[in-house]
Order: sequence, then C-alpha cells, then structure tokens
Amino acid sequence: MSLEVFMLQKLLTFLMLIALALPVTAQQSGTDQIDYVELTEPFTTNYMGGDGRLHFLQIQVTLMTRGEIARQTVYDNKPLVRNQLAFFLFGQSEDVLRQSGSKEILRKQALAEVRQLLTKETGLAYGVEEILFTRFIIQ
Repeated sequence: MSLEVFMLQKLLTFLMLIALALPVTAQQSGTDQIDYVELTEPFTTNYMGGDGRLHFLQIQVTLMTRGEIARQTVYDNKPLVRNQLAFFLFGQSEDVLRQSGSKEILRKQALAEVRQLLTKETGLAYGVEEILFTRFIIQ
C-alpha cells in the first residue's frame, strides 16, 4: 500500500469521526442548557401578624429555565411574571408563612402560578423548571 493511499484512509477516518460527533454536539447545546433568570428586585411587604403588629417579608426569586427559548421568553416577560408573583406572595397569611415546610409549599405554588401564566400568555408550558427562593426573610 502506498503512502498516499494510507494518508487518504487516515484522512477519511478522521473526517468520519468528526461527522459522527457533530450531531451529538448540536444536541447537547440545544434544549438541555439550564439558565437562571433572576428577578433583580426582591419582593418586600409588610403583613399584620396575629399579635397585632406589623411584620416584614422579603423574598428574592430566581427562575431556572431549560433552553434558550424558555430563558428568552421569561426574560421578555419579567414584568408580567413579577406582577403575578407579587400578587401571589403578598396574599399569603401569617399562618401560611410561619408553618413548618411553608417555604417549599410556597415555592411549588409559585412555580405553578408562573407556569400557568406563561402558558396562557405565551404558550410556553414547561420552560420554567424551578423557582428558587435565594433569600427568604420573615421578621
């Protein structure tokens, strides 16, 4: 076998390996990418406690999205998402806020609220994977 044939075989093998790797690379960089969209201003409110005194609630929220379309949709609709979450969070009673496991219950309910809103307004049903409470202060 001549050197030219040998080199041609090596080149073809190399090109075939590159061709096989390309679809895998494209698939991995597609919808599996996780992004975080922070709602930059925390939600802050006062509420009347059972003791008759005003209490303070502050929650910082970050949305975990999957894929560029979901991230961009959430980013483009941040004011709408903030409004929905504000009405949801500010409507909670002291009993709900202070009970055991309330943060997790609120987080799941807030996630359902955001998903429902984005489905109704944009058709995006499952782009928001999680809602993270990066700060949760009750005083």
